[in-house]
Amino acid sequence: MIISHHKYINESVFLIDDRHLKGYTPSENFLALSVSPPDASVQVDGKTLFDESNGKGQYQPLLPIGKHTYEISNDMYHTAKGEFVISPDSTTTLDISLKPALDI
Repeated sequence: MIISHHKYINESVFLIDDRHLKGYTPSENFLALSVSPPDASVQVDGKTLFDESNGKGQYQPLLPIGKHTYEISNDMYHTAKGEFVISPDSTTTLDISLKPALDI
């Protein structure tokens, strides 16, 4: 258990991080998503993830536990669609590389 202490003007506040308590099940976890090309449009559950990229096509949104959908697209590539599951136990990892629409 992690306890953090915050001191305010005339009072102390203790915040307890109970994620490590026995029997605790989180309601959210992270998706580690890597896409190529890095400028591809990324949607998870129909919502565009444009503010969450690090500029290298890597995203790490916090999502509710359960089944989700993705759609990755770019004008010069075939669109990739699929499903994934966010687990309470560990980060879910997806690596998606789009295939070029035209062979050059």
